[in-house]
Amino acid sequence: MPHGLLSYSGELPHHRSRQGNDGVCLKLGMRFNRSRAQVITVMALGICTLIYFTFMFYLTDNVIIDDQFLSAVPDSVLEKRLDFQSMVIDRMCSDVTNVCYTVNDIKNEEEVSRHLIVDGFDGESDTVMRLVPPNNARFDTSDTRIWTINYLEIDTQYLAALLVSPFLISALSLEKNADEGKSILEIGLGGGSFMMALNHYKPEVNITTLELDPIVLQLAHKWFGITDNERRHAILGDGLDYLKQMNKTGTKFDIIVLDACDIDIQVPCPATVFRNRKSVQLILDSLKPSGVVLVNILAFPERDGSPIEVVGMFSEVFQTCLQLKMTKEYNIIMICMSYTIGDVNQQITFYQSRLQAVTEALSVTNILQNIEVSKN
Repeated sequence: MPHGLLSYSGELPHHRSRQGNDGVCLKLGMRFNRSRAQVITVMALGICTLIYFTFMFYLTDNVIIDDQFLSAVPDSVLEKRLDFQSMVIDRMCSDVTNVCYTVNDIKNEEEVSRHLIVDGFDGESDTVMRLVPPNNARFDTSDTRIWTINYLEIDTQYLAALLVSPFLISALSLEKNADEGKSILEIGLGGGSFMMALNHYKPEVNITTLELDPIVLQLAHKWFGITDNERRHAILGDGLDYLKQMNKTGTKFDIIVLDACDIDIQVPCPATVFRNRKSVQLILDSLKPSGVVLVNILAFPERDGSPIEVVGMFSEVFQTCLQLKMTKEYNIIMICMSYTIGDVNQQITFYQSRLQAVTEALSVTNILQNIEVSKN
């Protein structure tokens, strides 16, 4: 150490001086080592930063974003992409019904579908529509908001059964342009899947769809691609009030489709306002003599929900009612006619044999496998 060297009495002055210089060099070396450590630290941080930005560049470089959608939804919504299986693209809440809705693009194996999900019914989708990617784009490298809707690839049994029902009982013909002048009233739009699919197969039929919630109507136009044309209209309105108005004017329908639901956690479909004898009678009064009503019944057994009350009420008012029970879903499609059909058992046998031809014509054979026609 310097003080020890300086205290050595036998050292020559130049030797003491040399030892003193060694002390200075040691101090300088210590300072140099600290400076070098700082430089190395800064360089390491710089290299890490460079690697990070390079990684992020290559990770996101091939993601397709259409400029017209950059401001379509808030960034906070887009950030909810938790994995490469699901993408939340929109969420809106209604001041009319106090219900919130989420639009979610979900990948299932190699297919991607757009779902309309209602708060309070987690794991259940109000609407499911298949998406078509542009130029074979992949879910994990593409902005699915720019993908188009395929209305004819039906992924849910209840929708397929609802579409099949009027053809099954010959309320609509499988032949082209054979139903000119017929009119259908649908109560409950959802994402508009039934309206759009039926219009494809029967463009000559007039379809009016009523939706109570303006948010649902907005989301259907924005994300599910529904449009109006000369024979197809989606309008905002209360289904029950509309039936009363049409009844006063004497307007009758060939088919009424009751697909309106509410937030009843046991039996959400049909909506509570339609689950009374007066409303069911109003539906019957709004049909032509050969008219039919198709009712989507959804009851959750794990929540003590039962379809018995709804089935019984419609069976009391209508002359004849049939059922299509889903095998993979809780839904029941009830088909009620304002006329009798004679030998019901014999007619059911005929309908069951006809079901195969109808499902093939509408390309829903696979999804409706093992579905049977039954009476109440």
